[in-house]
Amino acid sequence: MKQLQLELNKRLLIVEYETVHEMEVEYSLYKGLPEADKEVLCKGSEITEDIISPYVENFLENMDSLAVYRKYDATEKDFEEDHWSHCADDAVDSFVSAVRAYGYHWGENPVKKPVKDNYGYHENINVLDTPPEWDEECYYEDLDKWQKAESRTFNPEKCIICEILKP
Repeated sequence: MKQLQLELNKRLLIVEYETVHEMEVEYSLYKGLPEADKEVLCKGSEITEDIISPYVENFLENMDSLAVYRKYDATEKDFEEDHWSHCADDAVDSFVSAVRAYGYHWGENPVKKPVKDNYGYHENINVLDTPPEWDEECYYEDLDKWQKAESRTFNPEKCIICEILKP
């Protein structure tokens, strides 16, 4: 199980379960037996503009009909190159950028899983005779990078998003 607490307009907690079934059971329990310290907002796969907009920063919050949301992972360098780089497309994009700003990923792992065949591996490799085309070291380095990124990637299908109510 992965968890991430986001400090936005209000505190949010993202919890990813091992399976979709486990998430569905927990979601039903949260909905049926609310806890005093947190309130379930939605499943990760059901996040919408209406649900998440109160939790992310709107630069134009005093204007009823306009919304320009903060892009939490934008840097000063981004701003120098494009003054609109601090603005997210919408509230959901703003939420996803907040997840990235905390060093996590939402949805797809940005690091592609390495495939042994692309490193010169084949089934007929003799254990005693490592051929020069099999770049085992590079493969395992890339596999390690993928595993680290995977451990920091939230699958929305297995997630519940909650508001933390108590300080």
